[in-house]
Amino acid sequence: MQALPQLLWLRCLKSIIDLSPLTVAPDTSVLEATSLMAKQSAKILVVTVSQMVGWLTEQDIVHLLASGVDFKTTKVSEVMHTSAMTLKLSELENMTTVLSLISQNNLVFLPIVDEQGQLVGTVTPDSICRELSQPTSDYDLLINHEEANLDREAVLETIGIPVFDIEGQFRGYRGMDRDITDRKQAESALRETQQQLQAILDNSSAVIYVIDTENQFLLVNHQFEQLFRITQDQIAGKSIYDIWPTDIADAFAANNHQVVAGGISIEAEEVVPHEDGLHTYLSVKSPLKDTNGVPYAVCGISTDITNRKIAEESLLRFCQAMESTSDAICMADITGKSIYVNSGFTELYEYTLEEFQAVGGALTIFQHPAELQQVLITIYRGEPWRGEVTMRSRSGRIMQVYLRADVIQDTNAKIIGTVATHTDVTQRRQAEEGLRLRDRAIAASSNGIIIADASISNRPIIYVNPAFEYMTGYSEAEVVGQNFLLFQSTDVNQVGLEKLNAAMQKGKDCTAVLYNYRKDDSILWIELNISPVYDAAGILTHYIGIQTDITERKQAEIALLVSQQRLQYLLDSSPAVIYTAKASGDFGGTFVSENVSTILGY
Repeated sequence: MQALPQLLWLRCLKSIIDLSPLTVAPDTSVLEATSLMAKQSAKILVVTVSQMVGWLTEQDIVHLLASGVDFKTTKVSEVMHTSAMTLKLSELENMTTVLSLISQNNLVFLPIVDEQGQLVGTVTPDSICRELSQPTSDYDLLINHEEANLDREAVLETIGIPVFDIEGQFRGYRGMDRDITDRKQAESALRETQQQLQAILDNSSAVIYVIDTENQFLLVNHQFEQLFRITQDQIAGKSIYDIWPTDIADAFAANNHQVVAGGISIEAEEVVPHEDGLHTYLSVKSPLKDTNGVPYAVCGISTDITNRKIAEESLLRFCQAMESTSDAICMADITGKSIYVNSGFTELYEYTLEEFQAVGGALTIFQHPAELQQVLITIYRGEPWRGEVTMRSRSGRIMQVYLRADVIQDTNAKIIGTVATHTDVTQRRQAEEGLRLRDRAIAASSNGIIIADASISNRPIIYVNPAFEYMTGYSEAEVVGQNFLLFQSTDVNQVGLEKLNAAMQKGKDCTAVLYNYRKDDSILWIELNISPVYDAAGILTHYIGIQTDITERKQAEIALLVSQQRLQYLLDSSPAVIYTAKASGDFGGTFVSENVSTILGY
């Protein structure tokens, strides 16, 4: 009587193999794989190439969803299980072996393979229950109740009627089995899933919630309760408009409507009020659908990204500042490899980041390698570098650069890179050298030079050269800040002064002869030339005066005039006829006595 049950069980064993399990390739996206599992109502996903290489379950998908994995970009091969116990088809001998393997190893499925290791199919608790629940007349032929219920007591609910032979001896049971395996397993799986899901929800740092199509809360996790100081019992049945201000709730409702109306998941940034102000959350919202595929709720997983947003905005402002400055900025990692250059760097040195990396970095632009070595020694010693260095552009232009270099440190003060700011001071140095040459020329000039500020009403002196000090006897300290025309004392009615003032009123050049007074009150005759200075906007800013000492010349002219006047007086007082004449005999000489004029009628 044992052969028949064995044959029946062997047939049953073959039929519990799912010969068409859901399989995908390793490079399939998690989103696509999840969609396939939902369409085929599959609880297990097998990943194959030519042989099985991995697997995923419904519970794995729940965990991935809670952890925030991007289903679109993540491949199945990145998240699948890679170890699995297998059973060869030739070793599939009895139900006890199968159930023992599944139970003792806590397997969610048992892959069945052929002699070459190729996947034949899978055995799962579901496939076993489905087969055992199928009615069969052969079962009635089994006279041993223990044999009939071999390995099935855990999944069958049996109603039996005792059977006696014609002699009245008990021979067994004829009964009806009702398969409650699916229900029991469903209840167990539901409890397990709920426990796992609740554990995930309550231990997640993200805010997780479920909201129905009327924007009423169905579920919130522990993080939600803590942050917003409201319990699951208190929030149940409340609307988002009962919790948040209208403008905030309107934004939430708009996103929820998009999920329900489109039946799709969305990702959006949402602003949520906290006790310390507004926080920004990155919310992933997905539709929950009934058996007909109709959305009945929205599941949201929101992560606080306020600090990240602040950091991003700070970094953006920092990048904008670096790009807007005319200075060249270069950053390098700890190995010295350049990782960032701004547009100012590219303009100054004529290298993009990729080009600069390709030619070897900083050593390429330092005209003198020893200067680079000194910079690196200084900053890696923990000291900032400040100073001028000689640099070379891609085209070979040599320039003077004021370099500011520092190390970059992490929060633990570990050096992770360097940053350097380059300011081209070549033109400034050339201008400064030109100014020094000009200053030396002005200082060496024998003419007195005065610079006055024309933007102030009294036109104060701001500079005089040494020749001016020598001429006037006044030092620069004594005259700076004084009026431009302070040396005329009370003699303000000179013709030269009137001419000078008229020209200055019109902002024009002018040359005039004046007499001034030295510090010792002696008279100083000067020939003064003034020139106005205008800025780029055409505004008069300064006057430059150049004075030449003509005292000796003026004294000679005055002495000559006095001599001429005295001689004329002597001639006019003499009774004799005195005159000078040209060689031709014509009059026209310099001196003619008065009696000559009288006699000749001149």
